[in-house]
Amino acid sequence: MPSLVELLTSIAPDLEQRVRAQLTGFAAMFVRPYLPQRWVFVTETETASLVVDATGGVTAVAGIAAPPDVTLEIGLERLRIALTTRRKDLVPPGPLKVTPHTSKGETAFQFLRSRLGL
Repeated sequence: MPSLVELLTSIAPDLEQRVRAQLTGFAAMFVRPYLPQRWVFVTETETASLVVDATGGVTAVAGIAAPPDVTLEIGLERLRIALTTRRKDLVPPGPLKVTPHTSKGETAFQFLRSRLGL
């Protein structure tokens, strides 16, 4: 099974493409105020962060990217299934604790939750 950083790194190019597509045209005025974003993922054994910068660039880093916008506590296997399939109906039941630290993080998570399979 890949590490948490490897898992987040594997989805970064697709997320970056999607975010950057939203930073052009009319949609940009709705998306730009929510960037940058720092999401922290905590699993049974690891902590890593997914960082989206102001230009839409997406990177995964080990540990906590400060200051976080959202912290998600979830089992690694559940997260792997959610992020690789992006189909909530395929994700096994289990705990998911979401802690928003900023209003922009909470709004972004609610908007993207279903697109991430969570």
